[in-house]
Amino acid sequence: MNLNEYLIRIQSPDAGIRYSAWKSAWSQKSDAVAPLAKLASSPDKGIAKAANAALPILAHHSARPGAYEEAESMASELLKIAESSDYPMLIRAQSLNLIGCISPAQLVPRIAKLLATDELREEARMAIERIPGNPSTHALKAGLRSTPESFHKNLQQSLHNRSLTPLTAGVKNAR
Repeated sequence: MNLNEYLIRIQSPDAGIRYSAWKSAWSQKSDAVAPLAKLASSPDKGIAKAANAALPILAHHSARPGAYEEAESMASELLKIAESSDYPMLIRAQSLNLIGCISPAQLVPRIAKLLATDELREEARMAIERIPGNPSTHALKAGLRSTPESFHKNLQQSLHNRSLTPLTAGVKNAR
């Protein structure tokens, strides 16, 4: 089903059709992110719930093995939502949470810029912590120089978490 048909279904007054649409979100591409993010703040609670439930399905499906380009495109679209003040804070925070699950390391510098925003600092930190690779560690360390001192313990916790291995998790003392 194309994007327009999908968006009509997720906005249906029939709860069964909306449910079917949100469960089939995996069939959509990254161009569905922005319209779903807009619908996620709909005054119609049924539509908002369906759109909010569809976004994680869409994002997690893009991170399946062998779909690297799809995950990169999805993460980029989600990051546009997180960076934009046109969306409610809850939707922006949800986007960062999903980004942490699917993003390639190339997007870390853009995510790290959100460490400067009071409202999204914690969500940006958690997203960066979950993204594999050295750019994430470097961004967290750089955050120690660019964020308020009151936030440094959070960054230090993320750096500690990134240093854990399967042998040390649950055994190594937190700093």
